[in-house]
Amino acid sequence: GPILSVHASCLGCHFEDSGTYRFQSDSGLDVRCAHPDAPSTNYIGDSTWNTPSWCPLLPAARKAFMAEVTS
Repeated sequence: GPILSVHASCLGCHFEDSGTYRFQSDSGLDVRCAHPDAPSTNYIGDSTWNTPSWCPLLPAARKAFMAEVTS
């Protein structure tokens, strides 16, 4: 049967915190998590908003998603 993939994104999250950087010929966005329960290494990525496995909101989001698809 088909394989279903669900991807989480921090884009638009209230706790997503990004700031621009410029270094020589490179520029982009440093994306971090400002949630109070985020680990001290709260770096998400360089111009990426893929939700990391340590996201403090991910367990509740998974639970809500599963409740929606199974109802």
